[in-house]
Amino acid sequence: MGALVFGLQIALIGIGMVFVALIALILIISLQEKVLSGFTKKKPEVEAPKVEAAPVVRTSQPEIKKEDQDELIAVIAAAISAYNGQQVVVKNIRRVTGNSGLPWANAGRTDNMNLRQMV
Repeated sequence: MGALVFGLQIALIGIGMVFVALIALILIISLQEKVLSGFTKKKPEVEAPKVEAAPVVRTSQPEIKKEDQDELIAVIAAAISAYNGQQVVVKNIRRVTGNSGLPWANAGRTDNMNLRQMV
């Protein structure tokens, strides 16, 4: 019975010390906040002019202009060339429909699945 009481005393002393330490940390942080708030300069608040947001119209697929399409083809060809180290000519780009989620999320899932394949 004496060992049980001794164990409980040690446990209560330990828990008490933890609470005292936490209270001391709270006091130190609040004191530090009060001391350091005097060093920060408060800027006078200037009200920003209110701007009304225009209604957003979303379409199912954005229309891509021919100029943007050509630029996109050039960027993709440059990226493939840099990756392969060979000259690549991209003749056609088309949007793939039916995939759920964002393209980057799908690429991440595919990479994770490829990493899990047994060799």
